Amino acid sequence: MEFNKSILLLLIFSPLLLFFAEAICIPRNASNDDSRGPPGMVLHVASSAFMQSLPPVSSPSQSPVSYPSLPDYPPHSPSVLPSPFNNAALKKICGVTDHQAECLAIFGPSLTGAIEPLSVLKMGIQTLHKGYEQATAMATKLSNDPSTDGVVKDCLSVCLEVFDLGITDLDQALTAISSNDMDSLVQLLNGVIGYAETCKDAFTEQGEIASPLAEINDRLDKLGSISISISILVPGVTII
Repeated sequence: MEFNKSILLLLIFSPLLLFFAEAICIPRNASNDDSRGPPGMVLHVASSAFMQSLPPVSSPSQSPVSYPSLPDYPPHSPSVLPSPFNNAALKKICGVTDHQAECLAIFGPSLTGAIEPLSVLKMGIQTLHKGYEQATAMATKLSNDPSTDGVVKDCLSVCLEVFDLGITDLDQALTAISSNDMDSLVQLLNGVIGYAETCKDAFTEQGEIASPLAEINDRLDKLGSISISISILVPGVTII
């Protein structure tokens, strides 16, 4: 009697068991959508679709160091330069240089917050670094130009060599500021201010050959002079 009841219950509930089995586990070939991933549970399929709906996560990238470019110097005297060039603290700092108008034009638009000699000097070194990069790019382009005269190319080779030294020394100067090594900073700046002059001399020694780098060399020379002058205002700096 008990055996007959078991058979009867099995016959009644077997369709329900089959229904739940199909609901719990659906093979991949039960759908025409092949993009759902490997065969598995319905829960797995739903998770895959959910993950695909999320926006992609972009990998963080480190931006290259970017320094301010050499500006065009305005044909103004310091007394008539517009704001923000007339900042009193900056005018005092630039007043120790031989190129006050250029100093104000370089630093005036960019400096924010408290203006003190070390922050101005650091920006000067960064701007000079960018200037040497620009000069290197210009000299390289001229040197690779087939129409450039051979003697000019020889001069450009000298310029490229000293420009590379300048970039290296300025990198070390920024490191010296970070480590508060003011003696090394002054030594490096004293070396850097001569590199633009060396490039200029390479052309001068050839007689009548005009330097295609004359303008940017002049700017590098002035900015180097400005930087070394401002360095005397930085606490801990001893002029050699």
